[in-house]
Amino acid sequence: YFRKQLKTGRKVGKAMKKTKSLILFFIVLFLGGCAMTIMRNPWPQPAGVKWYVPEYYYQQDEAVSILKTLSAGGFANGQKISGVDVDKYIMLINMKWQEIYSTTDYTPSYGGFFIGWNYIPVYSGSYQTSNIAVDKSINVSVSFREIKDIQIMGESVYLFEESKSTVINCGNAVTPQRAADAVRSMMRINGVSLAGSFGFSFAEVNKEQAEYSGRSGIYIASVFDGGPAQKAGIEVSDIILEINSRKIEKIEECAAALKAAALSGKKIDILVLNTKVPEGASKILWEKRLASIKPATR
Repeated sequence: YFRKQLKTGRKVGKAMKKTKSLILFFIVLFLGGCAMTIMRNPWPQPAGVKWYVPEYYYQQDEAVSILKTLSAGGFANGQKISGVDVDKYIMLINMKWQEIYSTTDYTPSYGGFFIGWNYIPVYSGSYQTSNIAVDKSINVSVSFREIKDIQIMGESVYLFEESKSTVINCGNAVTPQRAADAVRSMMRINGVSLAGSFGFSFAEVNKEQAEYSGRSGIYIASVFDGGPAQKAGIEVSDIILEINSRKIEKIEECAAALKAAALSGKKIDILVLNTKVPEGASKILWEKRLASIKPATR
């Protein structure tokens, strides 16, 4: 009997050792997996914005004719264009659309029945839903004298004025390049040039990006295809450390430095810190780069 019990105990002991080994194996595997977790990149991906360069300058009548064709299938700020009026100074874009509103009304009904000499009232009703179409319209004006920049993204032309921007999706009406050239031609007729630009946009590092990189400040949000910044090697997610040897920590400091350089037409020396994680890597490979960029005029 005792030999049998001893033999059984040895078997149980071996089984427990195997179980402990398996548990230890899975713990090591889990910790190793955590250590090898690849970092998720919170930076925006390149948007594919084209660096706009004029290909042709039109006479006023031809430029006006091109812009008026936007009413044949074009969209402005997300709404279908119904008409475009253009004179020497302003382009007025009219959009008309319908919005459907649903209303639900309750219609009560009354009735009853007799049980012997007693009248039993019955109350009921029904819900009726009806749709109402409301006509909407809005006008958007674009001043050729106030346009500071033009960019092309896909089928859309972005017109940036001092205080607002207008997005025109050309659809099948006209090519984005031709529409942008028509706008640029009207600017030229008004004696206006596009502001000098370095070919990138910037933004403030948000909370998630700061946790990811351990850095705060201003970063490169987009780089325009074919622009001066791209040619100088600037990349999306680069953190701006200095402009012309001056430390940049706030978005106002960055905007002021770039505006001053663009107005003077002088190049800037921009020191950036690359925060990208190479594919398959588990940490940031920090790299400082100094680039010289001259604003391009168009």
